Amino acid sequence: MKFTCSICMDNFSSENVDNINATGCGHVFHEMCLLHWTEMSKTCPACRKPLRPKQVFKLYFNVSETKEVDVGDLQNKLDDAKAQLRAANVEKIKQQEAADTLKAFLIQREEEVQKFKDKYMNAIGEKSQLQAKIQSMRKEVSEKRQLYDENINLRSRITDYER
Repeated sequence: MKFTCSICMDNFSSENVDNINATGCGHVFHEMCLLHWTEMSKTCPACRKPLRPKQVFKLYFNVSETKEVDVGDLQNKLDDAKAQLRAANVEKIKQQEAADTLKAFLIQREEEVQKFKDKYMNAIGEKSQLQAKIQSMRKEVSEKRQLYDENINLRSRITDYER
């Protein structure tokens, strides 16, 4: 609940609690507002009853250090927080979609890498088989060369015997 000075229409606050006066009829005003008023008129500004200087009392309040809660400010802060939360959720969804896209891309690349690894291993296996085949063929060529040389020797000997 807020209280206002009916002369200046400003709220009474904890900052100006030392400057609050009351009239004999019970109305409350800022000290300076009431002082200016009584210079022009000797009546209460609220009810217009005659007012004498002895009927003006200074009020003393015990003010706690707690802040006044303004529901409108709290509602605005709540609305702002909700808007920020919605924006954060939208951003989170966008980031999650981007992460999902990147995960799918990564899975495709990993599958491609696995295919290339399989091809590489097959190629290494084929290479080993071909090297073994080459080795076998070299041995066979060497044996055939020996047989060829032996054949030439034997022919030469036959021709020598025939002569």
